[in-house]
Parts: sequence; C-alpha cells; structure tokens
Amino acid sequence: MSARGFTLVEIIIVLLIIGIGFMTVVPVMVEKTTGEPEETAFLNDLLRKTADEAAELSRALPIRGVKGSDTLFLHDGETVKIPGISGVLSAEINDEEQSGLDYVIMVYPKGICDYFLLKVSDTETIESIPLLLQTRLK
Repeated sequence: MSARGFTLVEIIIVLLIIGIGFMTVVPVMVEKTTGEPEETAFLNDLLRKTADEAAELSRALPIRGVKGSDTLFLHDGETVKIPGISGVLSAEINDEEQSGLDYVIMVYPKGICDYFLLKVSDTETIESIPLLLQTRLK
C-alpha cells in the first residue's frame, strides 16, 4: 500500500516554520514602510555621536535646550535644530519637570543618557530609551 499526502505532524511543522518566518519578516517590513520620524532619527543620531565623544573624553557631556525653541546647544559650542518640530513645550528629565526655561540632557561615556520626555505638541512627546540610546514618539 502506498501512502500519499502529508501527515498532520508534517503539516503542523511546515505551518510552524512559515509562522516563524512571518514573525521575523513582518516587523522589519512595517518599520521600513512606516519609517522613523525625522525628529527621533535626528535625536538618535545626535545621542549616538555625543555618546561616542563622551567615551573618547571619558566624561559625561551635556545637550542643552531651551523651552519654546527647537534649538539644542552641544558641549562643543555647536548649535543644532531638531527637525520637524516648532519647539519644546515642556521637558522632564529623570522624572523631574524642568521648571526654568532651559533643560540639560546628560550623555554618559558608558553609552547611556538621561531619561527624558520632551513635549513638542499637544499630542506628541519625544521619550528617550536610555539604555538603548534611542528616542521614540509617544
């Protein structure tokens, strides 16, 4: 007697392999199609560069900002603007609301930064992920 077709176990294994493939491909496809917002891409790049400089100098480096402005002042005197926003409405650094006009985000030689929330509009806030040295829109 010749057996034709597949057993239930073989079908389940194939479906499991296909499912694992989709689980790895779909997040990458979604990220590429939605893209990274320009303000978070800019801040991620700035945090990485500042962390590299902090490691070279073996000391923490500040990134200073002023509420109501999109401008950041770097440790070396360079001034940069955060693209895609008109200004920072409020800033919270390490869970403390910054009461003055300015705020300071520290970037450390070990490749981490302060936890911060920068409110850039009524509906959008930029949140840092310190251990990954990244930001995201919240």
